[in-house]
Amino acid sequence: MVDDANNKHRLISRANFTFISDCLQGLAAAVAIIIAIWAAFFTSIPERLEKQLRTEVIATQEELTDVRRAKRALEDEQVTLKSENDAYRSRTDELTVTAVRLSSEIKRAQEIGVLLSQKNAELSQRESVLYASVNTLNT
Repeated sequence: MVDDANNKHRLISRANFTFISDCLQGLAAAVAIIIAIWAAFFTSIPERLEKQLRTEVIATQEELTDVRRAKRALEDEQVTLKSENDAYRSRTDELTVTAVRLSSEIKRAQEIGVLLSQKNAELSQRESVLYASVNTLNT
């Protein structure tokens, strides 16, 4: 009976040990799964952040490229506008010279007009004198 009690005690302690061992193995497996999930989650965060950062960098580079293109277009337009402005200034200078020339020609034409008017008045007086002389001779 003592052997029976010892056997029962051994069986119970072996069963308890087996149960505890199985529980610890299950707990270890659960901890391993939790650690794996935790590791997967926290290792995926840097990957996600890196992917997001790369996406943002690419978008920023595209925006920078667009800005550079726009800047080049504006610089080209500025060069074109400067050329047009220089051409307009040149044309303005030409027109100013022409206006001054025409103004002096108008002034000379006015002076000639005054002289012609005076000569016309003199000729009209001479005509009157000649008519009077012709009338005198005819009578």
